[in-house]
Amino acid sequence: MNLAVVGSGHVANFLLGFPTRSGVEVSYICDNNSKKWGDELLGYKIYPVEHLLESPVERVIVAVKDDKSIIDQLLNMKFDPKIIVSFKEDRLIYGDSNVDDLFIISRRRLEDDVDMIIKNLLEIKEMIGHVECRQLDSIDQISKSEFRIFSQNREDGIIQYLIKNMRISEKKFVEFGVQNYIESNTRFLLCNDNWVGLVIDGNRENIDYIKSDEIYMKYNLTAVHRFITAENINSIISDAGYAGKIGILSIDIDGNDYWVWKEINVIDPDIVICEYNPRFGKDEAVTIPYDPEWTRFKVSYTGAYFGASIRALTELGNTKGYALVASDSHGANLFFVKKELLNDRVKEVTVEQAYVKNNYRDTRDKNGLLDYLSFEKVVEKIHDLPLVHV
Repeated sequence: MNLAVVGSGHVANFLLGFPTRSGVEVSYICDNNSKKWGDELLGYKIYPVEHLLESPVERVIVAVKDDKSIIDQLLNMKFDPKIIVSFKEDRLIYGDSNVDDLFIISRRRLEDDVDMIIKNLLEIKEMIGHVECRQLDSIDQISKSEFRIFSQNREDGIIQYLIKNMRISEKKFVEFGVQNYIESNTRFLLCNDNWVGLVIDGNRENIDYIKSDEIYMKYNLTAVHRFITAENINSIISDAGYAGKIGILSIDIDGNDYWVWKEINVIDPDIVICEYNPRFGKDEAVTIPYDPEWTRFKVSYTGAYFGASIRALTELGNTKGYALVASDSHGANLFFVKKELLNDRVKEVTVEQAYVKNNYRDTRDKNGLLDYLSFEKVVEKIHDLPLVHV
């Protein structure tokens, strides 16, 4: 089968870069631009479109961005529409093409392109993080150190400030409640500082994603699928090979955070990061009642009834030998440091100094939809739910 291609621009050049199938041959190229007549594209001579009448072919491929005007031109020249094939680059990259029976076209999978975009974005984030880290040398206050690379609420900057201004015993971390680990407190620590770490999540798909991520090959990361309770947390950590001194423990399970931290004794972290619930206020040391099967929406459809107050976690930290040193400016996470590691750059702060009344409007209505309620309205909705004074 012989064929001609109408068009000599980018689209035609892209098409002719692929081999033809057995028994198919490109005879010549046509174009309406008279300046191109007599020239060649990839070894094919370029003629006026009228040359199709002088030298008939079995198929005519229209390979231009705006194919409608060319197809109309060919139809006006009395060409049989059955021999006209339209080709556009953007139609074939991920799926079927009208020229599949004429050219052997290699496909790109959409999933591969998405993976490549994500990889490039992550690399850009890491580069930005390197720049941000350099700025920390001129900062002497935790409150000015915040920046976000992979963390949700700019915890990355606080973590980098702490490890630069403290004596860290072991460059190891344990973090749980990480989802797929794209957004987390320790990912930048892993990539930027080459720490070793253990991450735990209760969703099997999240752990599978982490293990398929390139980061799992490039760094010493262990990912474990388990639903965490106060009863099993120590065995989960020890079974993964972690015990004794570590640099950071990060807790974010939207529920039994207080009860789980209280039970942890197989590791001895220098820094503990724990999510708190600002909607419980700053005056009372309270937490949700312990329930080993707790999920965030189990008791309240709002999703606002979880975790513990800042005072509850601070008092728990004190009993374990930790001082409260910071809260992120979004009112999401608290940062605790071993008291013997405090210094003139890492100082203890009071509950009142650290507490932040958050502006999150992430609560849900009875249909599971975001209702964008104010802080005060959310507090009203969960006011009568039971809390344990600790």
